Amino acid sequence: MTSILKDLDLPTLADRRKKNRLILFSKGFFGKANIPMDKLSHPTRKTRGMHNLHFCQLYSRSNCYKFSFLPSTLKDWNNLPAALIDGLDSHRDHVQYITTFIRAN
Repeated sequence: MTSILKDLDLPTLADRRKKNRLILFSKGFFGKANIPMDKLSHPTRKTRGMHNLHFCQLYSRSNCYKFSFLPSTLKDWNNLPAALIDGLDSHRDHVQYITTFIRAN
């Protein structure tokens, strides 16, 4: 089955889930989906590798919460390139801009 997927050049299930989580998170961030953004905070200090919409990582002692939507998506969101986040100002529809970028990569 793995060779068939490689021959068809289909993305893996993990990649598809990651992209869909990032798209849903961007919708929540810009108010198009009901996601509890009030639990998230921005870091007090920024480093060179952080973009303007970087969030503090949520930690947990249980795997049930650790691999749930918000903690796992925040890690991927914080790893988005700074050029993508900086380009948001020049686009009217922020969610569409992020969705297009995520699906292309």
